[in-house]
Amino acid sequence: SYRMKYQSFIRSATKAYRYDGTKEGMLLKKAYDWIVFDLGGVLVELQGFGFFDPWTKNKKDEAEFGKLWLKSPSVRLYEAGKISSTDYAQRLVREMKLTCTAEEFHKSYKNFIKGPFEGAFGLLKELKHEYKVACLSNTNDIHWEGLLKQYPMDSYFDKLFLSYRIGLLKPDREIFVHVIDELKVSPSRILFFDDNLMNVEAARQAGIEAFRVKGPKEIKSKLRELGVDYKD
Repeated sequence: SYRMKYQSFIRSATKAYRYDGTKEGMLLKKAYDWIVFDLGGVLVELQGFGFFDPWTKNKKDEAEFGKLWLKSPSVRLYEAGKISSTDYAQRLVREMKLTCTAEEFHKSYKNFIKGPFEGAFGLLKELKHEYKVACLSNTNDIHWEGLLKQYPMDSYFDKLFLSYRIGLLKPDREIFVHVIDELKVSPSRILFFDDNLMNVEAARQAGIEAFRVKGPKEIKSKLRELGVDYKD
């Protein structure tokens, strides 16, 4: 009915907009100034940890390998920009007891990223008409430079927070404090999407509005739920 549609519209509008305190609170302002995206698993599709199966003697399920990956000293050093890609390959092969050589791993690792999810970059372009858009990713020179060779990544974002460039990593609190300082807005005016629950929870603890999503379909669903307007 008309009444139900009207009520739905009002609920959506009150999520997407907030009172900004001016003119006795009668002027409505968008709820978010910045929409910040993780890269892998959110905008870009990854191979998954099954990628390492051919080089693993004692097979682990993907979830178990994923936990090892997140805690890996070699991965953290590399994605914080502290070691070279060559050093990283040597360290990781030893640490994970992979059966390949460091050279084989280094050559194959660029293929860990499959490519963008369908519609991901188009969504960013549409959102940029209404919002500032940023990327916050634990990544490395191999993967970022590989994407740059195929896509104009810099043009999709107003601000980049790439772990290997800034020397900070999710889910550490310091990286979220850095993002808030750089964006120069209240953390509640930042909307953040990540596929890792640890990162989402850490962002929330810093005051950022954060949600776990995987791929553009889930992003769009959450945007609709929050009443965030964009041209789809």
